[in-house]
Amino acid sequence: MSLSGPRRGGRHDRQRFAHGLYGGGSYQAQEGQSMHDQSFQRRINPQSRRFFLTVAPVFLAGNAVRAQTAASPFVGKWKGAVPGIGDAELIISAVRQNGSIEGTMGFGSQAPVVTFGEKLDISRGVSQGLVVGSTLKIETAMGGEYQLSLSGDAMSGSYIRGTTYKVPISFKRS
Repeated sequence: MSLSGPRRGGRHDRQRFAHGLYGGGSYQAQEGQSMHDQSFQRRINPQSRRFFLTVAPVFLAGNAVRAQTAASPFVGKWKGAVPGIGDAELIISAVRQNGSIEGTMGFGSQAPVVTFGEKLDISRGVSQGLVVGSTLKIETAMGGEYQLSLSGDAMSGSYIRGTTYKVPISFKRS
């Protein structure tokens, strides 16, 4: 192995990177500006400008989608009781455009907190919740299914496990 080859990560590499990113690092002075102001006005490489103009709208559109989904009436903290299981807390942080929910569901100290994902994944403890109109259907990783209807600040419906266990449940916004 020869030590006489070009060095990587040194001052010259940093200068080449800055040269490519800022188009040579030259300054564009405008009338009436001090030297301090001029130092902040580097001419940006057209490729960097195109990249920014391409990425910025995508980033802003993503935030607009997130703001729209957060306005769902299902978003919030819900408390209820499931007969045979105990007190339950459902936290819905967002409803995506496809109707799937983000959030968690817990049952006090009895069981671990379950998270919601795009798909049901029993091995990882991920449940799936889907909003369609004013109904919420939750398939749990622990087994069972919740079918809830929203009415104001309350959700009511049933919890079904297997073919023999079906109980009425209700949640209130807290």
